[in-house]
Amino acid sequence: MRARTTLPAMLAWAAMLTACSGTVTVRPLVTGRADVAAYELQGGELTALRREATRLCPNGGDVLRQAGYEERPEKEDGRVRGWLNATGEWLSPAKRAAQMVVVCKEVKPSGVLPSQAELAAAKSAAAASANAEAASRNLPTPVMPTGPITAEW
Repeated sequence: MRARTTLPAMLAWAAMLTACSGTVTVRPLVTGRADVAAYELQGGELTALRREATRLCPNGGDVLRQAGYEERPEKEDGRVRGWLNATGEWLSPAKRAAQMVVVCKEVKPSGVLPSQAELAAAKSAAAASANAEAASRNLPTPVMPTGPITAEW
């Protein structure tokens, strides 16, 4: 009866250890720009870090640094030594560590109004295209109205 009560407890303990080993620590980094985000990710495996980086940077980003390693005990030859190695790995699993630094690509939110420079560039591009169209049709060049604007009601 006692063996039955310890088995579920051991399974719960093993599940808890497995869940804790898969966590990813995210630390935001300073970039000096408000529209660009950067993060340092630390965890057990690079695949988990890559998944978290794609979640943090939906438009993609640049990975500046990534590293991962796994420490295992040195293997020894022989049947008894192999059994001892396997038992040791089961009791004390390999230590894994991974690190990644990612800089997200610049994203312009949809609710942001264009700047004055962007508006001026758009106006000059529209005027240039209108002038080119008028020149291609041999029409007089359109001129922007000058003077006061009167509203007709």
